[in-house]
Amino acid sequence: MTRRAASVVSRLLSTAVFILIAGCSAQFKQAETVGRLLPDRASADALMAYAWSLSFNGTEIVVFPVEAQGRRVLFSGADGLRLTWDGESIIVIEGMPGAFGRYESGVELGGNERWYAQHGWAIQRADCSLRREWRLSERQYGWRQECFARSPQRSLRASHSVEFDGLGNITRIEASSRPGGAPFVLRRVN
Repeated sequence: MTRRAASVVSRLLSTAVFILIAGCSAQFKQAETVGRLLPDRASADALMAYAWSLSFNGTEIVVFPVEAQGRRVLFSGADGLRLTWDGESIIVIEGMPGAFGRYESGVELGGNERWYAQHGWAIQRADCSLRREWRLSERQYGWRQECFARSPQRSLRASHSVEFDGLGNITRIEASSRPGGAPFVLRRVN
């Protein structure tokens, strides 16, 4: 496990322990209990089995799935990073390092138009094809959706895809940040 990943795991577990004991009066027995809840190296390694890596514009951040609501999965990372995937694309990102701001994307109800909104940028829209399935092998397959938008100078492309392994587990999610923009890549670490 990398030093950065170990640091993220340590911070997330420390936060979880803090949440577990929040509101309790500090007593000696509780302090002993907290000591037992803190992870040893094996527990931290076990937690990394659930880790995902979010890459964007040369930055890589370790995130963990923390909640599922129907098809939606909420991922969380260090320093308040929160990401929501709706079963098709990354639809919300909050707490990215730097001046990234809040990001949202979605599909117009009943249509094939996708919109992209980020703090400080004008909303962009793109016409999207239906999802198409692809297969490279029995162990690598998925689906992909292509989107196109026109600017005064050129046509801009965006894409959204999900890749599965031979057992049907999702291994990689990719979503353009906007037409012509860099992709968000969410991939399983282990």
